[in-house]
Amino acid sequence: MAAPDDILDGVILSIKDGIEQHDILPERTDFLKYEEDRQGENANIQLPFVQLQTTLVDYLNEWNTDQVAFMRNDAGDRVGRVYHNEYRMTVEVDLWVAAQSRYNVNELGTSLRRWLYRHEKSSAGVPLPFEMGEYYVEDEDGNTIRLDDVWDFEIVTAERADDTSGSPTIRRWRYEIDIASFEAVADPEDATVTEVATPNLD
Repeated sequence: MAAPDDILDGVILSIKDGIEQHDILPERTDFLKYEEDRQGENANIQLPFVQLQTTLVDYLNEWNTDQVAFMRNDAGDRVGRVYHNEYRMTVEVDLWVAAQSRYNVNELGTSLRRWLYRHEKSSAGVPLPFEMGEYYVEDEDGNTIRLDDVWDFEIVTAERADDTSGSPTIRRWRYEIDIASFEAVADPEDATVTEVATPNLD
């Protein structure tokens, strides 16, 4: 399960893995999860850096009615239900590089695109990493299953998008990514118990 902000964290973790394992970007690359403020608190940020922000979140269902699991207490009794609400979101990922630095924005931009492409279902379909780890639930038959936190990941655009009017000495690559995921909602009040764990008296 993943909230939209968790998705941004997952993209950051993926890029950091790429930096650590394959040098896709300089080791000292910084990250921001919101629109940077060149005149305020981020005025002294070092380049290059990666900026992520959500431009759209569209929940596909009005109500959380898609049950995916049961809640159980320590005795094993079913004491509630878990529902999930699907959504699609659009994320802008901007890679900012100083124009006269030793880093080439085209090379770094292409390197990052190739790394992120691994997450597309039409490619390797590598899952996004999440700090909370993988998410497992129990289905109606008692089987433990792993739910896909992200079931669609598509890089819509990946191209140079310099803003020389506002930042004449900074170059930018922009990626627009469409992602589909869900948030899980636990409802202990909806506790229609269909199975009770009883002690073995034999």
